[in-house]
Amino acid sequence: MAVKFSDFTQKTTAESVDVTEIVGYLSTGQQNIRIAPSAFDTTYAFTTVTNSGTPTNVDFIATATKGTQASTTETVVFAAGSNVTLTAGTREITIASTDTNTTYDFAAAASGSNVNLNLTDSGAGTDSVLITAGSNVNFSSVTSAGFTINAPDTTNTYTLPITGDAAAVTATLTGSAGDTDPVIITAGTDISFSSVAGGAFTIDSTATGDTYDLNATTDGSNVDLNITSGSGTDNSTVQLTAGTGITLTRNSSAEVTIDSAAGVTITKEQFTGNNADTIFTLATTTTTNKINIFINGVYQNSVDSSGAANYAVTSGTTLTFTTAPPTTATNGIEVVITQ
Repeated sequence: MAVKFSDFTQKTTAESVDVTEIVGYLSTGQQNIRIAPSAFDTTYAFTTVTNSGTPTNVDFIATATKGTQASTTETVVFAAGSNVTLTAGTREITIASTDTNTTYDFAAAASGSNVNLNLTDSGAGTDSVLITAGSNVNFSSVTSAGFTINAPDTTNTYTLPITGDAAAVTATLTGSAGDTDPVIITAGTDISFSSVAGGAFTIDSTATGDTYDLNATTDGSNVDLNITSGSGTDNSTVQLTAGTGITLTRNSSAEVTIDSAAGVTITKEQFTGNNADTIFTLATTTTTNKINIFINGVYQNSVDSSGAANYAVTSGTTLTFTTAPPTTATNGIEVVITQ
């Protein structure tokens, strides 16, 4: 019984059934046809081809063959980018990086009185910086490896000439480059200048000064010593005051007599030194500052070089030596008491 093509069960796979032929339906009204399954198989072949030119690219070619039909191809181009090279193999493409590192050379070169610093790369590119010699600067020993910067010695020297007269002097600081700076020194009151020449001058005083008179005048029981200026504007007085037991007498404007109303008693006491005793008893009551001591006729200081006491009177009559007096002749120690 014949089955219409439209009644065939549609399948997407051959499942487990061995399909030997496939029925095809022609829309043109012809009879149905049989087609072998192999006619529907498509095979692919892949190849790579190196293109010519710069940069060098590689074509990746896929060739499809379907049954007995003519083959079709699709090409994918692998393009070599910057610093990349592509190499075609039988069924592979090699991608390599191209080393394009740039090297640099830095060198100096003279350019007249200036210096050029040149930066040169391996790609033959060059950049330069010009170093210009400014004021009081020059360059020397210029080689590719370096150069020397010099500052010539332009030190300015100075002189100080003096000009002027008795009223004013001008000291002018003069530089060897021609620059000047004057200072005017003006003579003030009672001042004048002389010997003004070259590099020096003399400052003179023209003041005549005041004159003074020293005289004495009676002021009760006291006496005034008066310093009187000739101009009468600079006077000063020192008063001599009569203390206890003292009288002051103005004999004249240039003479004053000082009298003592009290008597002075001088007492001498004697002792014999034995290089052992340090304590001696005085017959007269006194104090340390009222005695003078002589040993074998030599005056004894009350203190030594360090300021320590050599002797002292205590309790009015006890004379004590710091160091025992040496052995003396009889009465070789004399103590003179002034009261």
